[in-house]
Amino acid sequence: MAADQVGARGAPLRPLVTAALLASLFADLAAAQVETPLDVLAVRVREQGYSCEKPINAVRDEAASQPNRTVWRLQCSNASYRVVLHPDMGAEIEVLD
Repeated sequence: MAADQVGARGAPLRPLVTAALLASLFADLAAAQVETPLDVLAVRVREQGYSCEKPINAVRDEAASQPNRTVWRLQCSNASYRVVLHPDMGAEIEVLD
């Protein structure tokens, strides 16, 4: 296809193809950067000085959670934690056996 070829209505095809490819690339990048609760909790635990070598599982404790107080159980390869998240504050972290 020649670079100067135009579509049925006279519009150049190259800018449309380029835009479609860029949109697809950015959509793939955005999907790859989605963080899961498991990732967020592991980072929070590490930021507060605890070790979480490999996060395995995160389960929300519905019974213990309240508005503005979400409770999770985080299982890492080397330890388990009870993590209480509060908006705009540090998490409460308890090491579990």
